[in-house]
This record gives sequence, structure tokens and C-alpha cells, in this order.
Amino acid sequence: NKGNVTLLDLARARDPLSEALGISTTVEVCRATRVKTVLRQTSTARGFIIARDAKKGDPDLPLAVEVTPHHLHLTEKRIRELSGFAYMIPPVRSRNDCEAAISALVDGTIDFVGSDHAPHQEEEKLSKDPWSVPGGVPGLDTIVPAVLDFASREIISYEDVARLLCERPASLFGIRDRKGDLKPGSDGDIVLVDPNLKGKITRDDILSKAKRSPFEGHKLSGRVVLTVLRGEI
Repeated sequence: NKGNVTLLDLARARDPLSEALGISTTVEVCRATRVKTVLRQTSTARGFIIARDAKKGDPDLPLAVEVTPHHLHLTEKRIRELSGFAYMIPPVRSRNDCEAAISALVDGTIDFVGSDHAPHQEEEKLSKDPWSVPGGVPGLDTIVPAVLDFASREIISYEDVARLLCERPASLFGIRDRKGDLKPGSDGDIVLVDPNLKGKITRDDILSKAKRSPFEGHKLSGRVVLTVLRGEI
């Protein structure tokens, strides 16, 4: 009965079993073909266990694991609080899944954090009918403070922040010759941050067309204070 289905119902309906099965299949294909493979938007405790075991069991396996900021910080509670503005695929999960993601971040199972930037205009996310709300949320506005927050709390190091957001993705996607590092010949991309700036994310922090974010009201430590792109401020 579509009339009685909520966004939270939809999130719960996407059983973590489907992610576990998908990751297991992908790992087997990667193991057989030795083709570079990225597990995108890994979001469940079971998914991280399968990925971790695969990488430990075959250290040369060309398998990389991505996680998004929202699957590191946010739970299904956000759907009750923000309705369509917290609707994404994969959905935000349980607190246990978040903790599993953080553990995978700490032990190196996760190779990089991706923004999954998928902004939709505010009016598109206002519908009361979950079947007509597009999945996807902005991620560029909050990805840096979301990762810096873990360094500020000494869960990971600031070197880990550079690795997760710069070095590792540049290497994986074949652009390390000009991105992900500061050396002669690189593009001169620099992000200066203040790790001591703390506070809750507000609508004013969301500069993309979405105007809203599932991180609204979520407290993070660390902010971007200056961005340099190819040497230009």
C-alpha cells in the first residue's frame, strides 16, 4: 500500500543482505579477473566484514573500498527528522553500521571517502510521497569537515585525512601525476582547514543548488577556510 509507506520503511526494506550478496559476488569476480574494482558506497557492517576478509586473504587483490560521509556519521534517525532531505541510496543505516564503517576507516579497510554529491533542488525533496522523492543528497559541502571531525577526535590522523580524500583516490583513478599531492608539476590544488572550528552544519553551509543537507544540525569539528584550484584562490 503505497499510501502508507514512509521513507523509513523504504530504508529498512533495503535489507543489508542485498549489499552482502552484491559485495560477495563482486569480490569473486575481482579475484577471478584481477581487474581493478571499487566497492562504491559500502554501508553495512556485513559489507565491511566481507571486504576486509577479502583484502586480508588476498593482499594483492585489486579491490578498493569507498564509503560516504553520511554512512560514517548519520543513522536512519535522520529520515524521521528530515524526511525526503535524508533520502538516499543506499539509505542511511543503523548505529551499528555506522560504527562498523568507522572501524573500517581506522583499520584501513576503506581506501577513500567519496562525496556521492547528488544535489536535487529543494522542491524536489519536499514530496510526502516517498516514491516520487529522488534519492541523493549533496556531499561536496560537507565531505571535508565530515572526515576532519574524526581526526579532531583522534580517531584517525590528519595524515589519514589527506590519504582518504586526496592521495588514495588520485592513485586509484590514475591521476596521481597531477592530483592528490603537492610536488613540482602537480596542479596546485590546496585546501586549508581550521581543525578548531566547531559547530553544527546549517543551511548556510550548503552552497550547492540543494540548499538542504542530511547533515543539518549535525555537529562537526573542522572547517575549510581557503580553497586553491590549480593555483588560483
